[in-house]
Amino acid sequence: RRGMATAASPQLPPALAPFELERYFAKHEFSAPYLLCSSDCEPIKMSEVLDGASDTMKDMWSDLTLAYTESRGHPLLLQEISGLYDGASSSRVITGVPQELIDLHMRALVPPFSRVVATYPGYQSLTEIAVHLQCRVDAWVPEEYPDGSVGFNVDHLEELMTQGEPPSLLVINFPHNPTGALPSLESFRRIIELCRKHDVFLFSDEMYRGLERSEDNRLPSAVEVYEKAVTLAGMSKVYGMPGARMGWLAFGESATLDSAFQRVCELKDYTTICSPGPSEVLTLAALEQRERLLSRCRKICEEGLTAISSLMAEHGDVFQWYTPPGSATAFPAILSPLSSTAFCERVLEGCGVLLLPGDAYLPTRAEVNTTAGAASPFGPNRARVAFGRTNAPEAAKVLGEWLHIAKANGSLC
Repeated sequence: RRGMATAASPQLPPALAPFELERYFAKHEFSAPYLLCSSDCEPIKMSEVLDGASDTMKDMWSDLTLAYTESRGHPLLLQEISGLYDGASSSRVITGVPQELIDLHMRALVPPFSRVVATYPGYQSLTEIAVHLQCRVDAWVPEEYPDGSVGFNVDHLEELMTQGEPPSLLVINFPHNPTGALPSLESFRRIIELCRKHDVFLFSDEMYRGLERSEDNRLPSAVEVYEKAVTLAGMSKVYGMPGARMGWLAFGESATLDSAFQRVCELKDYTTICSPGPSEVLTLAALEQRERLLSRCRKICEEGLTAISSLMAEHGDVFQWYTPPGSATAFPAILSPLSSTAFCERVLEGCGVLLLPGDAYLPTRAEVNTTAGAASPFGPNRARVAFGRTNAPEAAKVLGEWLHIAKANGSLC
């Protein structure tokens, strides 16, 4: 019958799995009194962005009409974004919602049934779209070091790159969400060398680039050092503008990326078509004063991290803490016998502080291979904590006081 699959019909791709992290936030984000796990920095007031804008930007804002905009992005915005990267061309940049751009890039570049290697755990769409395309996804899993810190061992990546069929794509995210891990410049160069040696495309999620504890540790953007790289960045995390819903892809200069870039532009016609004009002007205004906005967010992170580090030191019997070298998040181990989900739910019920359980990074489906190159799965006994909101010190104090009570009455058992 019409519409019914037959034995000879091609197998349909698996449905996209529920986005566990986003479902968790949908349930709790706007009702929890304290968010101690949000990966963005304190959202900035729109008036603060506009007050610091140039006269040109203020005129653009006041004269703005709510019309359609250019599909790739406003030419001035494309030029401003390309100026963030050495050697980048505005003709190889496209703007959009970051989540949308991950999806479009994967569909444009990744051949179905191919192999993808990705840092994992991570933001689910960085692997889920490839799973949906029926790719084999091998996880590059971080290691835990004796001092409690975590990092990605490039030797393990080399093993993954050389076993089985060559991967079509390597996906990386540094500074890493959720661990805050950041490779050294030497290790990053090895990653690029491995991509070049195996002729692999590279997708680099750089949404947290700019939130390093030390600017000396900031890595170059992948698009600056590898011609077959595509860089994702945006306004949500390091500029405190998640509500603008603005990000971008910057494509390397390799001719082998030409068709993928064109395909992303074509596929965007099926999603948002173009970005909202107000978001474009706000993004332009923010990027013109980006150093001020970056400094604002780094200062908030420093204050929040100091408070959380004190909390973790006071409750070292509950958390195994390390100071992350980048990002606005960390992923400490939970020493309670409770599962990460049960622990976070108990904390939320007890004191109104929302932590993000590590389980939210580990969808139940088994299509992501987490065993290759790693001794064991990473993340089920961890929780994401964050320090990019201005009330992080207050939330840490509330959590610390409750933990004393919970330990005394056995609530963490």
